[in-house]
Amino acid sequence: MLLIYSEHITPRLKYTLNFIFRDFLSTEYRITTNKDEFTASDLPKINYSSEKINGLINIKPSGLLFETGIKKFTPVYKKKDGKHYIFHTFEEGYDLEFDIFSSVFYMISRYEEYGYKFNFRHSDSIAFEYGFLTLPVVNIWISELKDLLNKKHKLQLSLPEHKHLSTIDIDNAYAIRHKGLVRYVLATSRSILRRDTEDLKKRIKILLSKTKDPYDTYDFIKDMHNRYGKKPIFFILLADYGKYDKNLNHKNKSYRNLIKDLDKFATVGIHPGYASNFETNKLQTEISRLKNILGREITVSRQHFLMLDLPQTYRNLIKLGINEDYTMGYSSFPGFRAGTSVPFNFYDLEAETETTLKIYPFQVMDVALNKYLGLTPEEAIDFSFKIINQTKKFGGYFISAWHNESLGEFRQWKGWLTVFEQILKNG
Repeated sequence: MLLIYSEHITPRLKYTLNFIFRDFLSTEYRITTNKDEFTASDLPKINYSSEKINGLINIKPSGLLFETGIKKFTPVYKKKDGKHYIFHTFEEGYDLEFDIFSSVFYMISRYEEYGYKFNFRHSDSIAFEYGFLTLPVVNIWISELKDLLNKKHKLQLSLPEHKHLSTIDIDNAYAIRHKGLVRYVLATSRSILRRDTEDLKKRIKILLSKTKDPYDTYDFIKDMHNRYGKKPIFFILLADYGKYDKNLNHKNKSYRNLIKDLDKFATVGIHPGYASNFETNKLQTEISRLKNILGREITVSRQHFLMLDLPQTYRNLIKLGINEDYTMGYSSFPGFRAGTSVPFNFYDLEAETETTLKIYPFQVMDVALNKYLGLTPEEAIDFSFKIINQTKKFGGYFISAWHNESLGEFRQWKGWLTVFEQILKNG
């Protein structure tokens, strides 16, 4: 049991301490505003106040955790001995030269994302600006605090266990099969106009059942996960057909059977369509469709196109029974969007409350490596391993995000099966 002294107890402070001590370090703690009780206690102690107390771990508050509302500001940044810090205090005599509690809160609450409404980019983040997006800085900071507590109070706190979660989005279940005559004719006409002979040959072979649909990679996915003893999570798009939602109709028998088959060896969740962000009744409809197909409640999700409007997106998911979300990451750049690989509860900054929705941040998405960074398969493996090694060193989940269509050895994805397998094998 740790005892923490603070002049004020706020929802922000309790949320941050819950994450650091309950979720990350798996240890009990208690907060007190009674200084006499604090100084008299024999428990391991942390002083989180503006007044230093000799012989204790002293952390100077920046004030963020005692505020309400959202301000537009950039935390004070400093790089020291190769490590990155925000909310730096520039005052000697404290055991940590930065307000670790405010730093953790700022990162996992996604404070900087409020007000962007669906268009927060990796390049907008302080993590990218200061060069620590590929580092789990929250884990690193807490590890530093852990070492300090273990040394000063002879504790045996440890980092979380490393795990790998493999996740796959089904934006388009099949490239050609099961799409009906109209869509087949239109797609074939486009190939003719583009003089895309490779695509035309592929379509004819698939139509004549001489080759497999390039997006039908489900047997390979199942075999690979069985080989390495891992259970994937599939996110299923069941939106109505539209400009950005182009999967099969939810009534399509082949599609429904595929979803049921996937549910036999994996976790299956909803992939809310693009349009559901603007018409929330569509979100409920899509979740109901998946519930109807599987005959059970749907509790996990990832937004199509990673569409996030904080706090509304998460509020909508909570209202409809989702308790785990896997959207927190970037499609354009690998790394730690929230600074951590440890799942955390969503904190609603506008309501100033910790919710029950658990956020599982992912680090590496296939399109980030291929489309946005333009890496070769060999370079993609090296880049991914650097991220994996960070999660192995500092604990938490390495979460990879792929699409079934990326594993078809088709067009720009030729040679990428080995990337998927190496990540699955070594994640």
